Amino acid sequence: CCTPSMEVAQQLAFDCRREEFENKVAMLRDYLAQLNDIRSSEVYVRASDLEKALLERAQFAFGPVLRHAAGCTRALLTFAAGMICFGCDPEWHEYVWRDASGRVTGVKIDGESCIYVDQHCGAFGRAAIVLVASVMESSLAKVPTTALPDLSMLRDRETACAWLRGSLAMRPLLSFPPSALVARAGAARRLNASA
Repeated sequence: CCTPSMEVAQQLAFDCRREEFENKVAMLRDYLAQLNDIRSSEVYVRASDLEKALLERAQFAFGPVLRHAAGCTRALLTFAAGMICFGCDPEWHEYVWRDASGRVTGVKIDGESCIYVDQHCGAFGRAAIVLVASVMESSLAKVPTTALPDLSMLRDRETACAWLRGSLAMRPLLSFPPSALVARAGAARRLNASA
């Protein structure tokens, strides 16, 4: 979609976005695995029947989220690919919003793009809301040390569209792999702890 000189940068940006979205799904799978391990723990054995039921409900809530994850990831990557190509449009300035000082504040995303992402991510986002609520209701479900990913940007069409316009579209050439960011954050925490 651009000149050949941009292909490497574009591919890197696309790969970084794929890693970003796939990492969120991996975090969900890791959290569920930790929840499954709780069932064989002493904490679980001593828990009340109510707490065991709340844990089971939290575990069950992962199913719909994980079932819809692949379709949502594909839709987000399709959108990201479009935004990566958009950066090469010589008329790009016609498709952005600016504040009074002329600074770009958002990209004018066609409503059909928002609908497309919502059609593929809406069920995922709604299931993620139920998942987080279920985890928050259960003391046992909060035991894992793995964090749940932030999926709040997909909770409804309006929020998703605002996120697409203001975040994903504004940084299409993300070129720093999320795994490298996580590694840097971990190293910074270790440095701060030893100081």
